[in-house]
Amino acid sequence: MKYQLLHINNKINAIQTGLLRFHGKSIRTSMPVKVVTGDGGVLNCMLSGDRPSAKLINKKVSLIQRYNDDYLYVSGKVFFVGEHDLVSIHIAKAFWFIRKVKGRVTWLENKCIYENAERNIA
Repeated sequence: MKYQLLHINNKINAIQTGLLRFHGKSIRTSMPVKVVTGDGGVLNCMLSGDRPSAKLINKKVSLIQRYNDDYLYVSGKVFFVGEHDLVSIHIAKAFWFIRKVKGRVTWLENKCIYENAERNIA
């Protein structure tokens, strides 16, 4: 499992940007973020612009990243909101997909999957 997390973290750090999504009271919100991974299955995101980041504590969020034919989907829970709209997230699950094409048929193929079994996050 640690190998999968390391592999996905390297890809997240290479892409560096993404879209952070969460559900509000009745609205789904998406925000562009800059992303860096931390130790022990943690993502650190810098929110762009003036956002209500303090309201994100203990919310389930997802991060979506895309670069060429690579797609990353990470779900987790916000555990810390710091100064300058820094948001830290415990990773619950992470998926790395690659888009494959054969003729006119296109599909996503799993490259790497990580699931955090140690913490009850999601």
